[in-house]
Amino acid sequence: MNHKRKYLVVFLLATIVINSLQIVANASSFGFMDSFENPMLPEEEELVLPGMYEEVSIEDIPTESRVIVRSAEAGRWIWPTAEFYPVICKYLCYKNHHAIDLYAPTGTAVYAGRAGVVEQVISTCPNMSANQKECGGGYGNYITIKHATGVYSRYAHLNSVDVKKGQKVSAGQKIGTIGTSGRVGAAHLHFEIRQDTRGMAAGGWDPLDSTRFNYVLPSEKNSAKVGWVKESNQWYYYKGGKKQTGWQKVDGTWYYLNSSGVMQTGWLKDRGTWYYLKSSGAMATGWQKINGTWYYLNSSGAMQTGWQKVDGTWYYFNSSGAMLTGWQKINGTWYYMNSSGAMQTGWQNIGGARYYLNSSGAMLTGWQKVDGTWYYLNSSGAMLIGWQDIGGARYYLNLSNGAMLTGWQKIDGNWYYFYSGGSMATNTEIDGWSIDANGVATKIEAVQNGWLQVGNDTLYYIEGIAQTGLVDIEGSRYYFNENGMMQTGWQIIDNVKYYFYESGQMATNTEIDGWSIDANGVATKIEVVLNGWQKIDGDWYYYVNNVKQTGWLTLGNDKYYLKADGKMMSDEWLTQNNKKYYFAANGLMKKGWVEWRHQWYYTNQNGEMLTSGTVDGWIITPSGMAYLPGRMNPDYVVNKSIERLLNLEGFVYNPNLTSSNAKHTTITGQPGYDEALTEAVVVEVLTSGKSQFNVYLDENTVHIFIK
Repeated sequence: MNHKRKYLVVFLLATIVINSLQIVANASSFGFMDSFENPMLPEEEELVLPGMYEEVSIEDIPTESRVIVRSAEAGRWIWPTAEFYPVICKYLCYKNHHAIDLYAPTGTAVYAGRAGVVEQVISTCPNMSANQKECGGGYGNYITIKHATGVYSRYAHLNSVDVKKGQKVSAGQKIGTIGTSGRVGAAHLHFEIRQDTRGMAAGGWDPLDSTRFNYVLPSEKNSAKVGWVKESNQWYYYKGGKKQTGWQKVDGTWYYLNSSGVMQTGWLKDRGTWYYLKSSGAMATGWQKINGTWYYLNSSGAMQTGWQKVDGTWYYFNSSGAMLTGWQKINGTWYYMNSSGAMQTGWQNIGGARYYLNSSGAMLTGWQKVDGTWYYLNSSGAMLIGWQDIGGARYYLNLSNGAMLTGWQKIDGNWYYFYSGGSMATNTEIDGWSIDANGVATKIEAVQNGWLQVGNDTLYYIEGIAQTGLVDIEGSRYYFNENGMMQTGWQIIDNVKYYFYESGQMATNTEIDGWSIDANGVATKIEVVLNGWQKIDGDWYYYVNNVKQTGWLTLGNDKYYLKADGKMMSDEWLTQNNKKYYFAANGLMKKGWVEWRHQWYYTNQNGEMLTSGTVDGWIITPSGMAYLPGRMNPDYVVNKSIERLLNLEGFVYNPNLTSSNAKHTTITGQPGYDEALTEAVVVEVLTSGKSQFNVYLDENTVHIFIK
């Protein structure tokens, strides 16, 4: 966020209560009762909220950011408009005006100053009507929000209201727009804060008329402290006027206050466990980088040590909680953690050497069989290659991957034989070859001609010389690699592809694996051109000359929609240009009535879902859902206990059904609010095996839709 400047707005009784008569005169000259011209408040003043004594920071940022978001921690508030509009009427600018008025154009967005629950809503007052000056008690359209500390805020003279009673709102959430409803002379926002629902002030002041809402405590001496209070540059938290100590959960966040009530920050050791409190005092959880070192704090805020599995990955933290990286010797075993601290397994290239770490992360040494192949890792864990003398025997480990070799091997121009255990043969004869003390093999025959089988390899000699490359033998062509071993299967020779049968003979004049092979053995790929519908891995795609199609597809009178990866949409909705289209299981765009997830919708001849109007007597809602008037109406509400409904083992029975074969019960209880219910639930009710009606549960009510 790019901040341009910062204002601290202060409304202290001593600075606010100025010549009231002069203020009223200034206001009346402007043409409306509760307004007067006033520039932005000067810097370095502070607003003392009722019973809370908190500073409200006003940060002027680019208007495209829409709302100036302040910290939600430590009880701070958010300015109710995106821009810092002029305060045309300060606190007590005339008698009983316990609020501030912000001049702004009609339609300007209004934001909740702090998280809370909407307590009151008036939204039926017209704008600028002489007959409606007392509408909403003079406030016109207004919203009242109850906050966690028992403080209320009100936003009045609104043009529109975007929330409803009982709705939870967050700090900075748009709740309405500025207007001219109620007793006003020009568009502005009337913003006030009070201590209780009747306008009762703390400290024993008498309540005002219950229909009014204009009592704000401007000074500390008349107030019982509530919530966060900054005193002598230290933060305290009050409940019922008393400082709190120890762990305190405020607005869902944990803080720790010492025995003097001072909010703590930084590292804290409590009952043998370390915690970390941010600069705001909020208890940290999860990953935290502190002074360049990473730590992990569990969901209870406790600093973790030793081995910890986080999101499926193992990490190691020393006794100070610091996350370790690189090589670490733990309980006599070496492990390797990468730069992010994650424990590594399998093959790893580290510092120019190759290591193998088992599934537990432990570094292995000595002989190790990995995926059916033997490797040798020295005492430092590094994989060895080339010639190695191990345990009195000589081995050869592949230079490229460290794999132990067996059988006949040509190394540096000499032939060697390695037994199945990998040890090199010496001073023996194998397959007509004489092997000396150094393992070098020499063919016993003076001159070798024709075929020679050496272990699993086949060679062809002409006058004692093993042939390489393409060789014509008795009317057939064969291929031998640089070591003279006959090759089979597909081979690339001088950028040309050939195929050799198991016998070694080159294939000609045939087709193999989608390749056409000519008389010279040259293979050419047989091209397959895809057109039309193709089912691939269970999903349908549409091709034109091997090109996968995307977006809208029209075939005759039928329309389909292909996603960005070409996959056909099936039994799902497409939202495009603020319109919704439904595609059936066979991919066809549906027109007319659509039943989807136990609800009815209607799409026009263009396939667009209707969001208003009526069809065949059915009423279309803004969400597109259709219903018949009466008890099927979503506004038909039966207030029952949500908890009671959810405890019926997933079934709800229609209390209005009386047939002998239909189970039913009368569900009693008061309207309730279940904080554990975080999303809407729809329960389909079955009686006699048939779906009779749906029950829709939201945060506060139970809706019954009779089918």
